[in-house]
Parts: sequence; structure tokens; C-alpha cells
Amino acid sequence: MKEIIYPFGPKILTSYCPQTILEKLNDIIDKDLNIHEFKKNFSSSYKLIPNLLNRDLENVFLSEKICVEIGLKNFLEELADFYIEDEMNFQNKKLKLSIIEKSNNNFKNKNITYSDCWINRYFFGDYTQIHTHGGVLSGVIFLKFPQGEKNNFYSNENISDHGKLTFFYGSEQNFCSDIWIPDKKVGKVIIFPSWLKHTVYSNKSKYERRSLSFNLITDENYYIKKKL
Repeated sequence: MKEIIYPFGPKILTSYCPQTILEKLNDIIDKDLNIHEFKKNFSSSYKLIPNLLNRDLENVFLSEKICVEIGLKNFLEELADFYIEDEMNFQNKKLKLSIIEKSNNNFKNKNITYSDCWINRYFFGDYTQIHTHGGVLSGVIFLKFPQGEKNNFYSNENISDHGKLTFFYGSEQNFCSDIWIPDKKVGKVIIFPSWLKHTVYSNKSKYERRSLSFNLITDENYYIKKKL
């Protein structure tokens, strides 16, 4: 099931990740990387970038090969086709899951192509400041939320806001919302224009909040990146 919604200005695509893909993405963290002594000798199919956006989060990038094998690449590109099918500016064009140029100092490996697709791990106090993405479309898949967060209480704070993804568009006006906070549901997929500002509020739970982020670009720019 996929749906186009308009919570404010730009259109947003929402869908749900197939259970098989969702389980594999969580297994990468819970099983695969633990086998390879995470942070030390993990599989070359995954790349740890610990300080993306200067956040000090654990960000695990996935190789393009892995994204193909688990069906993630095809799934996201099909959603992108649905998003742009009525857009005049994208007639006869395709969007592809972006890749990281091998000239990038963090990803220099002649034998491995990494997708611009990564798992974010938020532990206590972790957050993401307001930012945008590069590309045409970007998105997120909710993989895991803290359990037992209702047992935590912080004075003068709304526990329901902890770890929430929030989008910003335009300015505050009467009778018009300038923010959108999507429901937190494991497996939910949200695709949005890459220029749309968004943030993730601090995780105040002792449990992990986990999501996957990704960027989609035109097939022309994809093949340009392939050569770099």
C-alpha cells in the first residue's frame, strides 16, 4: 500500500516496508554486525560512519549489493516511480537509489559501491539537528522504537515528543500548519523532496531508536556517480 498525502506544502509518499526487508535491516544490526565485532572487524558490506552531520551517532551505510540482495533497492525505486509518475519535470525519467562516490575519503574501496542509504542508531540523548538532503527525493524507514518509554518521566517535557521525526515547511500562519510530525510506526516509509527541512528530537529513553535514511537521484546522475 502506498499513498500520496499533503500534510502541508509538498507532497509526501507514505507506505510500509515489506516484513522480509524490515527483518533483514534489523538483522544487520542485531546479528550480522555483532558477529563481526561491531566497530572493529565488521563485514565490508557495511560501513560505519560515526560522525555523520557531526552527530556522533552510529550510522551504518549499506553496500549497493546488499540493498539489491534484500530487495530494498527495487522497493524504494518502485516507490519513487509512483511519486513522480504525474510530474511533468520527470516525464520519461527514472529515479535510482543514490550511491556514494568512491572518491569520498570515507568510502574509498575499489571493490565496493555503497548506496547513499544508512541505518541511524539513536541512544540516550542522541538527536539530529534541522537539515536537508542532497538528491531529488529522500526518505526514512522506521525500524525500531524505544520500548517502555511511557515509564520514563521528565518534568516539563512531553514524552511523546522524544525521538520524533518532524518536518518544517513555510512559516507559521493562522489556519495553516508549518510542521508535520508523522505517526511513529515500525515499518512505515516516508518519501519527501530532498530540500524539505526536518529534524529528529532527542531520544530520552535508555532504549535504542533505529531508522534507515536514503536518497534518490535521477538515473543520469546515478551513472555519473558510478564513473567517479
